[in-house]
Amino acid sequence: MKLDLGSVPAWLTVGSILLALRIFFRDRAAADRKQVDAVAIWWEIERDFKPPWEARVEQIKLRMCVRNGSDLPVELTYVSPVIATRWTVPVEDPRPDAPGVWDVVSGENRPDRFFGPVDLPPQKTIEFDWQEVNVVHLAPQDATQLDPSPDAVRCSLRWALVRDNAGRRWQTRHAAGRRAKRIRWWSRHDPAFPYDWKNPIVRRFWEARNRIRAALPAPKRG
Repeated sequence: MKLDLGSVPAWLTVGSILLALRIFFRDRAAADRKQVDAVAIWWEIERDFKPPWEARVEQIKLRMCVRNGSDLPVELTYVSPVIATRWTVPVEDPRPDAPGVWDVVSGENRPDRFFGPVDLPPQKTIEFDWQEVNVVHLAPQDATQLDPSPDAVRCSLRWALVRDNAGRRWQTRHAAGRRAKRIRWWSRHDPAFPYDWKNPIVRRFWEARNRIRAALPAPKRG
């Protein structure tokens, strides 16, 4: 049985071209993403520390800090953080003469949102104003107090929407540990995206529905 190797060089050439194209597009995507990757977002937290048997702390203070480490300006359009908490829950009913026995239970993690847009100059760090945030809705059942440990309240970035200097729109994906994703008109959009970032087909649907509702006569009362 003879093996025809006459087409092997052609296949090697095609493979080399495909590999070169893949490297080219990968490097180009990395270059386009470089400006967004240079945007850092973090939070500072202030809270009261009280033992479990004292009045429950339900308010904390958050301050968002952002830095544009690139050499070009960007627009931080939308930020979606997640606040994680830990609470003390009584295992036994505390006696008047003893502090009791307590367990530490994690609270619910619900994403919160900070709205923009905010223009970030190149090589600039911005510290926003402190905001009071009520965290009682995150507490598990029977929770009496925030855990006294320093890391009982943490705020992390779920994702952010960034518009780079070329007008390209990006979604960072820190919570998933993945690279920033460029948002195009056909991209899948998160329901929490602001209106002008949603898919244009979906936007037209909502606009048409709003026009129809506005044209309908108001319902009669009584």
